[in-house]
Amino acid sequence: MTWLGSPATRWARIKSVHRGADPTVHAHLRALLGHASDILVVLNADGNLLVWMPNHALGYPDDAFVGGAPLDIVHPGDHGRANAVLTQALDRPGYPVGAELRLRHADGSWRRFEIRVTNQLHDPLVRGIVINGCDITERRSAEEKLRAMEAEVRAEQRRTQYAVATSAQLARAVIESLNGPVIVLDADGKIIAANDEWEQYLVDVGGKPERARIGADYLALCDNAAAQFVEGAAEIGAGIRAVLSGAQRLIRVDYPARGVRDGRWYALRAAPLATESGGVVVHQIDITDRKRYEEQLTHAALHDSLTGLPNRALVQDRIDNALRRTGPGRFVGVLFMDIDHFKVLNDARGHSAGDRLLIALAERLMEMARP
Repeated sequence: MTWLGSPATRWARIKSVHRGADPTVHAHLRALLGHASDILVVLNADGNLLVWMPNHALGYPDDAFVGGAPLDIVHPGDHGRANAVLTQALDRPGYPVGAELRLRHADGSWRRFEIRVTNQLHDPLVRGIVINGCDITERRSAEEKLRAMEAEVRAEQRRTQYAVATSAQLARAVIESLNGPVIVLDADGKIIAANDEWEQYLVDVGGKPERARIGADYLALCDNAAAQFVEGAAEIGAGIRAVLSGAQRLIRVDYPARGVRDGRWYALRAAPLATESGGVVVHQIDITDRKRYEEQLTHAALHDSLTGLPNRALVQDRIDNALRRTGPGRFVGVLFMDIDHFKVLNDARGHSAGDRLLIALAERLMEMARP
């Protein structure tokens, strides 16, 4: 019987080199290798098994294959590789040839072995084909698990990179879609993102864009502005610090702008950035129209619609304030004026003439009075 059922002619060259085997040599090999943890196989010139030890490496009894060839223990998918490595060994006496084969354990499972085949038929102490086998099943299993883990890590890295890139693109799209200047600060108050309107805003309010771009310390900018008595700067800096520390969830500060946009008003909102590293999103909205409308409403509520002079409610408020500021022994003067014969003029010339007289008188009084 030949190794792996190959044709008998495969062994013609082996038989011409040596026939038979020395039992004394076999006994010597058994004594040396009987306690090995892996396997050692010696085939004779006919390809039959002379030595198999230790058999417990694959769970077979000692006499399982003696005198025959262990055909069935090689995985069918590895027959071609086994024949190839054996042929190479026969062609190169004395030189080991390696391969990895799957061998069947006695329990029916397949074990992976690293095989080295050496043609020692010419050696009088061996007179056989020596096959050393090292069980690498656990090592291969560990390597496969490691490769699977590495693949999962790489996949997770790709997912993370994609998520970060997608998140960054989404964040950029969001801040660009907002109306008004928007910046994102990290946990230290440094600018890490800004939309296009932010730089234009800095130019319009008389700031220096190069000092407030990505990487700039926005809190330091607020502190510098507060030191120059810029209205709202101190409140903004304190509010953002409160949001960063978690003391507040949201701040809102309305402040007047300077520079090209002098006379315009902005509403600043600062809210925490929902990330592990923390941060703040600062959004500013131009509220000038709203402020002007509020001023118009306030003026209308406290002034006469015809003359523009303070009405009774505002006069009463001013008198109350003056009295509160006046200490003991001091006085507050109130001037009452009347227009003689106004009713006669109004009846004779009509209400429009009376209105014109009231408006002219109000203008003269406002020119004479302090602002």
